[in-house]
Amino acid sequence: MANTDVQRILFQHQGLSICRFRCPTGHRRWQRENQIVDGHNVAFPEVPVEIRHRGLAATLADPNVAVLYNDGDVYQRRSLHPAGDVSNVFLFGAEYLLAALARFDPAAEPEQPLSHRVGPVHARTFLKQRLLVARCARDPEPDEDSVLETALEILEEVVTTAYAAPRIPARRSDRSRAQVEAVQELLSGRHEDSLSLAEVAAEVDASVFHLCRTFKRYTGQTIHGYRRSLRLREGLFRLEKTETHLADLALDLGFSHQSHFTEAFRREFGTTPGRVDRAFRPRRGSNSGAHRRVNLRHLPS
Repeated sequence: MANTDVQRILFQHQGLSICRFRCPTGHRRWQRENQIVDGHNVAFPEVPVEIRHRGLAATLADPNVAVLYNDGDVYQRRSLHPAGDVSNVFLFGAEYLLAALARFDPAAEPEQPLSHRVGPVHARTFLKQRLLVARCARDPEPDEDSVLETALEILEEVVTTAYAAPRIPARRSDRSRAQVEAVQELLSGRHEDSLSLAEVAAEVDASVFHLCRTFKRYTGQTIHGYRRSLRLREGLFRLEKTETHLADLALDLGFSHQSHFTEAFRREFGTTPGRVDRAFRPRRGSNSGAHRRVNLRHLPS
């Protein structure tokens, strides 16, 4: 495995690789099919993108989900965001995947272990992977066994939520599925807007009652909960990448005030935005121990 123009390796050790993937919209990969060649992996999208595995219906990948790939998978992407395709990618050896899948698919084969291609990601799993990637990017020599152990926890959590989620067969003629996916795409692009349920339903030509029921059926979340998760994960990205006042961040994300944002963030991620901010920047300010309080290996599931 090597660095490429779209992929930067941050960590490699005993069948685990952690990478940052950045494919801008003008890149040639958008114009053709792509193939996974480096190993089975789990991708955590940062921006919405449509992924179509060969032979399967297209699916929307956004920060609320993980995309799972077997080595050798062929797929094509469609741009939904100006940044293109941006994600953190964890590549796992087959032995790790087979162990994680043992409860759900004991007959999984090492060559093609993953039968699911997308699954919801619990907020605290999402935070855990962002903190782990940030640690690997910041520290050229992290504790290898600690990183591996945390990555395997993340894998187990992703597989558990993906395989426990209800599987509804994809049918190209399924109008309800198309409406739900249109709402997901709408919310991914406009999650900061205060769109009412009536406005969302009108955008996809559905009644509010029908849309609320089918959205919950297909995603396992309410429309309000899905949008709130997108907002809070965007807040997490901004805490990671920029230094910003929480009051300004709260308003930018559509929250009425900072305390509302802080409480929603705490409920979602199990910690406060201030602690997460300090965890992403442990060298900034005093060495007060705030970084230690966000223990990424032991965040509650």
